[in-house]
Amino acid sequence: MKAGRAAKWSARVFRWEEQPENVGYHKFIDWEDFRDEFKREFCPVYADSVAIRQLESTAYFQKSCSVDEYLDEFQDLIMEAGYSDPKTIVVKFRQGLDTQIQNAIATMPSGCPSNMVPTYWYTAARTIDQNRATNEAFRSSYQTPSTALTLTRPSTFNAVQFQAPEQSANHQHAPTPKNPVLMDIDASQKMQPLLFSCYHCGKAGHKAPDCPIQFNIRELSIDDLQTYLEDRLVELNAKHPEPTAEVKEQDFSHCNE
Repeated sequence: MKAGRAAKWSARVFRWEEQPENVGYHKFIDWEDFRDEFKREFCPVYADSVAIRQLESTAYFQKSCSVDEYLDEFQDLIMEAGYSDPKTIVVKFRQGLDTQIQNAIATMPSGCPSNMVPTYWYTAARTIDQNRATNEAFRSSYQTPSTALTLTRPSTFNAVQFQAPEQSANHQHAPTPKNPVLMDIDASQKMQPLLFSCYHCGKAGHKAPDCPIQFNIRELSIDDLQTYLEDRLVELNAKHPEPTAEVKEQDFSHCNE
């Protein structure tokens, strides 16, 4: 009686009793008189029609309110509308109930409430809602804050660090053999073929499969190596014999001239 239409109505009652002609009198003779006046003021004449219209629409749905609040309003509407069929009451209750709670009750593996007993559905809805609230409180209390790795980028770049080096006086002109450019030197080095040595004889210019020596000279002993060198000298003398005394004399006289 302290807010809304009820506060205004009670204020009018007090003002009536404060009038000089009403001093010593009460606005209502007895409790029955007060109740009748209260019904005429606040209870609509066709309360059942208003309740039925709400139940036939979505105005009574749970939405964001709790199950207890939804259940209190639903039971008042059922009473005002005059619904007495238990199956109709269960259907209306399920339609307005939160979808997740309704699905949880309807798909219960065991103990699913009967569609002919509304009180069973009321109890199941309260239980599901309380279990969900308890689980959310448990998860929020044990949830650890996730720290995301953030990569920071400098707002300004160091001009000295990223600035291209200035060309020196020697590089301002075309490169010469005495003044090559470093990039040209690197490029020329990359173009030169890599020299490789034979695994058998240790000489450059051919690989082991193409080596005239079909054995690993590095594995020879000192005696075998000496024998090999003597054989090589004999072969060289056979290919290039020493000049005769006549040829040597002709070469000596030619040099003296």
